[in-house]
Amino acid sequence: MARSRRVQPIRLADLADCALESGDRADWAAAAQREWGQVGVGLVGPSALTGPSGMVGPSGMVGVLLLAPPLHVPRTGAQGRGPLSADAAVLMLLRPPEPDPQDAGARVLIQSAAALIARGPEQYTALECRAQRLGNSEQLPSVDWLLGLGFETVVEHPTHPRMRLSLRRTASPRQLMEEGWQRLSAALRPVSPGTASRGHAPRESHHA
Repeated sequence: MARSRRVQPIRLADLADCALESGDRADWAAAAQREWGQVGVGLVGPSALTGPSGMVGPSGMVGVLLLAPPLHVPRTGAQGRGPLSADAAVLMLLRPPEPDPQDAGARVLIQSAAALIARGPEQYTALECRAQRLGNSEQLPSVDWLLGLGFETVVEHPTHPRMRLSLRRTASPRQLMEEGWQRLSAALRPVSPGTASRGHAPRESHHA
């Protein structure tokens, strides 16, 4: 079922359809747009109706994931109550498809978000969010559900621990192989003669 869906960017102008706390939405969403060129990713079903641009609004998507840079997360919101890591993008909302056998749609959303974060200008290495031990919601996902998706607990709390997912855990073997090959190629890249001799004076001849 997940193979018939496609991933689509969600931009600032699309957020009117998303059920979010409205108080500081403009600030964190605008910061996300500046950081990554979009505020999240969505899953579009095969029968979704598209507009003139060929895009589908969030209300017509079967799954939605929204992100924010840690410095711009509102302190009064669900994700702002507690410590935030400077090296992790913050998961502001995760709305998986229904139904979602084996969490396939949620995993596609998370993998797409990880790829988006990795392409950004800041060196974020993880995705974090505040979770809840009892219950589950789009803005405060269940601890057990996030554990099943690969997250780990980094800040313990009786009711709302903070969870973290390393971006490397979302990478496919092919992506890791390409990354390793790029590092190896950079290390083995030959130095040009001009660069090698720059800053070195020619040796003097000692022949009589």
